[in-house]
Amino acid sequence: MALDLWTETLAYVLALPDDANDRPYCAGQEALNEATAYVIRLADAMGWNNVPRFITKPGTIEPPCFMPPVSEGETRSMAVAEEPAPLTLSMADTSQFTEGKITVRFRNEGNEPVRIPDEINDETSDFFFVTVLRTQQGKMRVLNREIGTMTFQRPLNYRELAPGQEYSVTIPVCLDEVDLEGWKQCSCELETRYYNQQGKDCFLGVLRATARLTLQ
Repeated sequence: MALDLWTETLAYVLALPDDANDRPYCAGQEALNEATAYVIRLADAMGWNNVPRFITKPGTIEPPCFMPPVSEGETRSMAVAEEPAPLTLSMADTSQFTEGKITVRFRNEGNEPVRIPDEINDETSDFFFVTVLRTQQGKMRVLNREIGTMTFQRPLNYRELAPGQEYSVTIPVCLDEVDLEGWKQCSCELETRYYNQQGKDCFLGVLRATARLTLQ
């Protein structure tokens, strides 16, 4: 239940708009303005005349975010995740798990081309994937080094998948919090979720893949 709440919250945060003049963006500008005003006051006190005194006023910030639409007790992100999507995600290879790597596979199950950002690598994968390891005894570890959103300041590169086409990518998993020796012979479930809310004319949403494995 804790993981479900955590992943739902993350999906909601990633779905919030962050374009100029959107309320979350303006709320961030307001927080930045507080820091800017402090620097200006310090500059006045120190006589630093070359420091700009201009502060950008944000637009509407109240409320800064949006209430998630609820339908029969489920949030929008849950409903979207359960709808059939033309793009699917599966675990392609977990044999390198203890070395800190897994391979996932995208497949276009639809009748039209689907494209995704071709920006997934060792440095960016944590901003697209959330990976979790669970044991039957109830232990759980999040295998990301960091979690958050990434905004690209340039046009994205894309990879287009034709109907029936597959694409596999190897992503790192952080095992710093996993006692591999203590978890040996435990039956575990490995789950990874792909999140994307960026890009033009590409798949936006959440995909989920799971696999069973026993740590050796």
